[in-house]
Amino acid sequence: MTHDSMRDRTTGDGISAGPSAAPPVAGIEADGRRYELVLPNAAEDHIQKLLMQTGRPYELGMLQDMHARLAPGDLVLDIGANVGNHTLYLACVAGARVIAFEPNRDLCAAMEASLARNGVEDRVSLRVLGLGETASRAHFAEAVPQNLGTQALALGAGEIEVATLDGLGIEGPVRAIKLDVEGMEAAVLRGGAALIARDRPVLYVEAMDEPTFREISIWAQEAGYTHWETFNATPTHLFRPAETVSVDARLERLAAREVIREYRATVRDEARRRAQAEARETAALEAELAARRERIEALVAELAEKREAAAAWEVERKAAAEAARRQERQILKLGGHVARAQADFDKLLKYGQALETRHRAVLESETWRAMEPARRLLQRLRRRPAPPAFKPRLGAPGEAAPKGAPGATAEWRRWRDDGSGSGRVPLLPFDATVPRAETVTVFMATYPARRANLPAVVAALLPQCDLLSVYLNEFDTVPDCLKAERIRVTLGRDAAGDLKDNGKFFDVAAHPEGYHVFVDDDLIYPPDYVARIVEGIRAFGYRAIVGFHGTTYLEPLASYIKNRAVLPYFAASRSALVDQLGTGTTGYHSSTFTVDRTAFETTGIADLWFARDAAARGVPLAALERPAGWLHSMEETGDTLFRQAERDDSLQTQLLHDRLAPALREGPRLRLARFLRDLYTPAHLARAGFDLEHSLAGAFGEGAEAARRDLHFAVIVTGWNCAGFAEACLDSLERQIPGDYGLEIHVYDDGSDDGTWAAIERRAEVLNIRALRGTRNMGPAFARDALIRSIAEPDTICVLLDLDDRLLPQALARLEDLYRADPELWMTYGNWENQTGVVNAEGFYTPEEIDARAYRQGEVFKFTALRTFRRFLYDRVAPEHLKDAEGGWLRYCSDVGLMLPLVDQCAGRNIRAIDEPLYVYNQYRASGTQKRFGTKKKETFRYLRDNRALFRFDA
Repeated sequence: MTHDSMRDRTTGDGISAGPSAAPPVAGIEADGRRYELVLPNAAEDHIQKLLMQTGRPYELGMLQDMHARLAPGDLVLDIGANVGNHTLYLACVAGARVIAFEPNRDLCAAMEASLARNGVEDRVSLRVLGLGETASRAHFAEAVPQNLGTQALALGAGEIEVATLDGLGIEGPVRAIKLDVEGMEAAVLRGGAALIARDRPVLYVEAMDEPTFREISIWAQEAGYTHWETFNATPTHLFRPAETVSVDARLERLAAREVIREYRATVRDEARRRAQAEARETAALEAELAARRERIEALVAELAEKREAAAAWEVERKAAAEAARRQERQILKLGGHVARAQADFDKLLKYGQALETRHRAVLESETWRAMEPARRLLQRLRRRPAPPAFKPRLGAPGEAAPKGAPGATAEWRRWRDDGSGSGRVPLLPFDATVPRAETVTVFMATYPARRANLPAVVAALLPQCDLLSVYLNEFDTVPDCLKAERIRVTLGRDAAGDLKDNGKFFDVAAHPEGYHVFVDDDLIYPPDYVARIVEGIRAFGYRAIVGFHGTTYLEPLASYIKNRAVLPYFAASRSALVDQLGTGTTGYHSSTFTVDRTAFETTGIADLWFARDAAARGVPLAALERPAGWLHSMEETGDTLFRQAERDDSLQTQLLHDRLAPALREGPRLRLARFLRDLYTPAHLARAGFDLEHSLAGAFGEGAEAARRDLHFAVIVTGWNCAGFAEACLDSLERQIPGDYGLEIHVYDDGSDDGTWAAIERRAEVLNIRALRGTRNMGPAFARDALIRSIAEPDTICVLLDLDDRLLPQALARLEDLYRADPELWMTYGNWENQTGVVNAEGFYTPEEIDARAYRQGEVFKFTALRTFRRFLYDRVAPEHLKDAEGGWLRYCSDVGLMLPLVDQCAGRNIRAIDEPLYVYNQYRASGTQKRFGTKKKETFRYLRDNRALFRFDA
């Protein structure tokens, strides 16, 4: 398009004249520039009203992104220009040339006036047109005066001309297209396919609902575009030409989105927690106020009674005075009785005065008691503290599984969450329709003991796929249920023999390309199973292998079965990256990965070899979100491979250490975890080009300040079978007096079977908790070690807390004061009180006793309550410090084993004793370890105290 043609204001029949009265004009300021917008409908139109009230462009974040991608003079198409919000910004601020398309003549007239007021007529060409897939006529389907931008066109007949982009002969190059046409976006894109293919502009396309987005996304993929970003309340999606985006850039973008989503989820959790806390506090204050009001009313009634009594005494006093006066008259009359009468008079007078003084004191005392509770309550209300602001912290995916923390989810869930705030209907239930653009092949291996399961499994899976491939181990003939169309059967005896679970991967490369889904012969698969697998593959951008049974191995590696976190297929779970997937609930797209069975060195351990193959090739494994009970197993028939491993996992453990673990350490999950830990810092986000004001501070408010605090606590909470105490323990953390410190909460449920985990999950909905759940009870030493080693920042202050104990509200604020006052302070320990309020009286060590290592000489160990230390001290703690003489993890005296190597590194000047009790110890818990102490405890204590091999540090 030539420069002269930019001066042509309209095409078609021209713009109708507006009303004679001058419409409102808004002054708009953005990015250091000021311009004006004519807003004829500011009294009722939503967007125009916002522009008039705020003086800022509507959808500024997206406009600034466009500005960053454009150079002065670049040509932009604004399709669905409305009143000119985007057009004027692009022309006045970005210096771009704009062709604006808007079928509403009244809005075009206002835009014409805005262009003239700002002197940018030579940069903008205004077209009174609608755009579509083909040329036609149209009319507005419905008038929407409160939001003119939402008026949709009805094609077929009318006064509005509809053209195609390709039919307008626009000279290029076009650098960007913004498209907002109320559901006709895909039609406009198809009508401009030639122009888009010629100039390859970036596309900003609104999608009002999920079906619209699916249609646009399919078109964009076929046109060689990739989705890059989403803006605005009604999602507007940025699509970039695929040739401009590398695979590494896409992966980094995915990781960045995950961080932002977790930040936003943390904000929502914190806001909900604050609202709930304020509601609880308000309800409590209202209840207390009502009680005080009732008490005051009762006191007022009592005061009225006292006043009546005082009045009665006043009458009595007056009567006594009158009697005295009568006596005086009698004295005057009687003469000889004057002296006696005078004495009686004085006595009566004093008695009346005493009564008056007494009742005045009573009256004043009762008044004070009636008013004092109200005065104290008013003072409490004035001193009401602000809610605490905790520092948000991000954890590595798969290393912790808090219930409230969001993971990677399918696109449909993101659109649902983003739309919930704008009143749109959530996209439920799940769409179980698989896109048929590519073949879906389901692979399964079985053996004769599972013959009875096959009809149900085949009946569930065959309708969901194009081809079912079954490998028969140890079968002589093909079962009847497998003799059907779309089922490919391989008899093991005629192929590679008995491959066990490896059979499901037999000759995968010989099958059609597309979606490959691997299943087991003992699970009950729901009707939308394959659809969820396909949706998960698409949600991860065809870059990951997905499934519904995930395992993450914890450091230090113990065995194939032990010391691992499992997201089981039968339980509800959020999406998360994992180290290993159960191959009976797994799927991928053949463009991402094709399994190589020849790399499996053994049979019966397919999950391990599959995970190793994926990690070695850098393909991430993702366990997908699912509800509880959605997928479950049939009744066991025959001995399973997992039951065999439970009895003896020595081979699997050896292969885990020798084959899988080296690949995992350089695999995508841990690399992404390290990347996310770095990406969390505001400095890194700023270097990566993120607008922290809008992405973080604008969302966090006080939380953003907490994220920059230099003093940070990590509360380490561990316990076993503490269902009756867990919520009180975690509530005590919520009630901490706020301060200028950051806070993260780590909880380890050490294999509880009494509902402890459910209690932790309930509190995780309010607190930002990162929780781990052990598969069996390993003891407190193991549990604390697992949590502490997950903390990377060396200056973080670790605070140890048992799950059946709790902290008093001032504990963290007091610790903050101590650590800020003394930069050389490395550790603290303190006093405690039990649940009945009795304070511990054991005393503390002097700095000189600590320097002399007196704690290694006595029979009493005093470092047992409110233990805190800086994280770097733990780097020199070895596993042998935390184990007993037999080599097992400490169950008795675990605090002794933990504290000795920490204190050994310090001098007396580095450790502070806190005499004030800040810790509530559950001393009389019926099942606590104090009931199991005795000889074993003393033996363990002396072993830890006297073993010089464990004492190797100098102050």
